[in-house]
Amino acid sequence: MSAHSNFEAKAELGTNATRATARREQILAGATEIFATKGFERATIKEIARAAGVSEGTIYNYFRTKTDLLFGLLDQLNETDERPAAFAQLASGDTRQMFQAQIRKRLEGVGEKLPLLRALLPELLFNEALRTRYLREIVGPTMQMAEGAFGGLMAARALRQADPALTVRLVGGMVFGVLMLEMLGDQELARQRDILPKAIADLLFDGMAPESHESSAGSGEEAR
Repeated sequence: MSAHSNFEAKAELGTNATRATARREQILAGATEIFATKGFERATIKEIARAAGVSEGTIYNYFRTKTDLLFGLLDQLNETDERPAAFAQLASGDTRQMFQAQIRKRLEGVGEKLPLLRALLPELLFNEALRTRYLREIVGPTMQMAEGAFGGLMAARALRQADPALTVRLVGGMVFGVLMLEMLGDQELARQRDILPKAIADLLFDGMAPESHESSAGSGEEAR
């Protein structure tokens, strides 16, 4: 094969991959619409295909079952493909600012899909098979990545020493809890949404002890 032919073949492969990605996103957008309005159990592949503007056969080219389609959406909500870069970014600059930026991105990304989350959450809570698979395929690997990132930051003294596994779950629980309250319609969170990332980062990095506590302790040491 000539260099020119090789270039054309690679270009065609790239184009096909781009088309496949776009079609997959198109299908997931249709599934988002149907799952958000009808829930997982009542939704049908036929309805999803109609909402996505594709044939039912096209959906099966990308997702073998409706459950696989559900997990495609859960991957989107989790931003699974972006997680490695996001965790690496935490160590790329000012740790506090990086945390704040990642929290903002997470709240905005999932916040836009609260109707979908509201529809899928009952399925995960009450369907043991789905919940087990979700923990195994999405939550578990994400936590493992996060533990490595937090452990690295602790080793570099960018964060204080603590149990990385527990720290990851406590931080994640805080963000997830905010999303749950938003989903329930908490008006105070809605009113202060713009400052939530900074407020969460401040609480994580400064704690809840009054500022005067540290300053008065320091003054006492200096006096001695």
